[in-house]
Amino acid sequence: METTEIKVIFDGQTALDEEKGVRYPVNGNYAGKTKLVPGDILYLTLGDAGLFFKLISSAPRKTAIAELAFLEGRLCAVVDGFALRVLTCVISFFKAKEGDRVIIIYNPNIMTFCAIEGKIELL
Repeated sequence: METTEIKVIFDGQTALDEEKGVRYPVNGNYAGKTKLVPGDILYLTLGDAGLFFKLISSAPRKTAIAELAFLEGRLCAVVDGFALRVLTCVISFFKAKEGDRVIIIYNPNIMTFCAIEGKIELL
């Protein structure tokens, strides 16, 4: 198989090839570590070794303090009246739970998912 590179857009969980309408899974650990938000543009390299992503253009970003709350069966970051989804592996990494306050990064134009910068520890 030859190696192919295409531009894709991150939607919070997957990467979309808008030309073909195909979605590709994005490893949650990569998304969390890179602090991807919806609208980020990535290069996807497809080859024998699998899928590899590289961030090439960041979407607009805002930072805020949010509180984690259970909504519709999942932990979400609530900020300014909006509930933003968070990847489960990121919640696990920070050992976060309902009621915790976290610093989030989100795209103010696509209020669906957010990345977590860190957990605010109370003294």
